[in-house]
Amino acid sequence: MSGLPASLSHEKSRLTGTAIIVNDQLYFEGGLHTFDEGNIASLEPELFWLDLNASFPVDTIISESILHSDRVPGLQWQGQGAFFTDIDLTTIYSFGGFNEWDDQFQSTVETFITTSQIWANSTIGGGAFNNRDRSFSASATTATSGLGLSFTSGGFNPDNPKGMIRFDVSSPISPTWRNETKGVPPLVGATMQYARFGDQGVLIAVGGYKDVRPDVRIFK
Repeated sequence: MSGLPASLSHEKSRLTGTAIIVNDQLYFEGGLHTFDEGNIASLEPELFWLDLNASFPVDTIISESILHSDRVPGLQWQGQGAFFTDIDLTTIYSFGGFNEWDDQFQSTVETFITTSQIWANSTIGGGAFNNRDRSFSASATTATSGLGLSFTSGGFNPDNPKGMIRFDVSSPISPTWRNETKGVPPLVGATMQYARFGDQGVLIAVGGYKDVRPDVRIFK
């Protein structure tokens, strides 16, 4: 990246990476590194996390020396994908983000237990939806409201399944998901957030269309 001091020139951009805040930790992984010459390469298969209670500079790039990390054991570490979490905020479920994929979709996801920093593999009931890198998708979670629901939709790959994945971990021992297709637009690069409005809240999606639209999509 041009314009940076020599001591910071090794820092990498994380195009289409994914991140989530769980309690007082910021977790992130995946993405692509764009070089000065315009070439793009995959980043390393590592999950990083930053203790937000620690002291660190906010006016420059953060040094990797203050980050914690653990190697991702499987293939879910390159693209954007999405992070889901449980009600207790102790487990991170990794959706999409595959470095390699085929036509076979899976009903399992890689999970990271934040309390013990151990990786596991979880089977999700409801169907086989996990595949692809899901770059430029939109995701949102209701974790802080205690509903145990997360959502992700869209993405850059034209062969992504249409619809929106609704991930339900209200029962931690038997998480489920389903693909909702009614009224879900094919978003690419949108921003989506959950808002506490009404009985169950709403999802608000901004952007993500190929053409200019004056409206903001709201899902109930």
